[in-house]
Amino acid sequence: MALDGTKAAEWIDAGRWTDLIREPLEAGHAALLHARLGELDAALEAADEAPEVGEEGAAARAAQGLVALARGDVEAALLCFDDAQARARAVGSVLGQARVALAAAEALLDRAGPVDGSAAVGRLAEARRFLEGTPEATPLKVELRRALAKARAMTGDLEGAVTEAATAEREAEALAADELRARCLATLAELEGQRGGDFVARKHELRAVELLEGLALALPADRREGFWREPLRRRLRLRASATTDRRRAEGTPGLDERLRRLFDVLKRVAREHELERLLERITDAAVDLTGAERGFVLLVGDDGQLEPRLVRAAATRADDPSVAFSRSIAEAVLIDGEPIVTVDARDDRRLSEYLSVHKLLLKSVACVPIRGRTSVRGVLYLEHRVRRGRFADEDLELLLAFADQAAIALENAELVAELESQRAALATANRELEDAKGEIERVLVARTSELEETREALDRARGDLRSRHARHGMIGRSEPMRRVFAVLDRV
Repeated sequence: MALDGTKAAEWIDAGRWTDLIREPLEAGHAALLHARLGELDAALEAADEAPEVGEEGAAARAAQGLVALARGDVEAALLCFDDAQARARAVGSVLGQARVALAAAEALLDRAGPVDGSAAVGRLAEARRFLEGTPEATPLKVELRRALAKARAMTGDLEGAVTEAATAEREAEALAADELRARCLATLAELEGQRGGDFVARKHELRAVELLEGLALALPADRREGFWREPLRRRLRLRASATTDRRRAEGTPGLDERLRRLFDVLKRVAREHELERLLERITDAAVDLTGAERGFVLLVGDDGQLEPRLVRAAATRADDPSVAFSRSIAEAVLIDGEPIVTVDARDDRRLSEYLSVHKLLLKSVACVPIRGRTSVRGVLYLEHRVRRGRFADEDLELLLAFADQAAIALENAELVAELESQRAALATANRELEDAKGEIERVLVARTSELEETREALDRARGDLRSRHARHGMIGRSEPMRRVFAVLDRV
């Protein structure tokens, strides 16, 4: 006899994989289990066998959504999740609706498009509403807290996000839900990385992989490969492998690791639309990618001159734009639009005439243009005053790719700021129009009332005239006749 659907869903929430694979499951929840274990083809086959309606139908559609998500088709996944939620609603499954709302919210948060954050918040609000009245410590509530942490990070509240994720991790540990705890640790690692806690982030990632390896080893050998194909698990495992790589331990990460770090950085940069925070992320990322001693973002001002907008260095304050740099090198890159990388700036013939190079005792310098759609927006300037040959050709390739994406992010941030300004101006204009409309309506009401009173007065006056000029069947308006009428009135 197949395991009850409600219990099967609870076990899937808790990641009880070894218990689940020993139990017969209905087709819908079997599809969901296959999807969560990374067995995508098997998940689709089981989903095709599931009924169209009921809890099994909802589980099957949710499984199809997870498969689409694993294959990178977020839009198809969201459509499947919407359908699954409708099917769960049709049978009154509140927890089923909460599960699908959380899955959709996570897909939106991971995609991190311009409107995905607000859409994800809406899904999370739905999930919170569905989970009201359930016990405090359940896997679904922990999953909700983890997703809320990611949503808070998208709004810029990194401190609050880290606190939320840490609480979720502790709750998952109390539930002995290792799969869920690993996911919480992965989120915590991502957030710590965003706020600069690289060492803490790596520690969380390694602990997450340790938990996942324990789960994988408990599975039959033929099911472990699929387990590690699930996107989050695969990403964590790759990061852990890179962390233990000998080149990384020596402080010289290989190209694959550097590319991975570049992709992670670009993802964080693409999420940021507030200019100052964006500049911080660009500079921090450039310093981290290259191992530079100091990094500068210099943007072209209204007067056409380069202005230091942000500095990152171990020996200077992060927000101090007055730190000396070789303006000659930066301006040369701005004018020519070509990058400069030097092994030893003082011995480089291209830079021999630049007094700032000798004055600052520079050794390694890398400077690349930040090219916008129509012009060079500024430059990314990196230096090391102690180490000779700090920047290599592969650093230049990474920096050029990064600078191009940084230019796109800067232009997007400006567009977002412009749209926000226009929205605020439009809202102000709408309020003024509403106020003017109210004033016009008030004046019209007053004028209408005055006109009505005038009309009534005219009607009374006409009545008086008619009654006075046509009395007792006699018609006359001359003075003698008026005297006659007056006598009659007195009588």
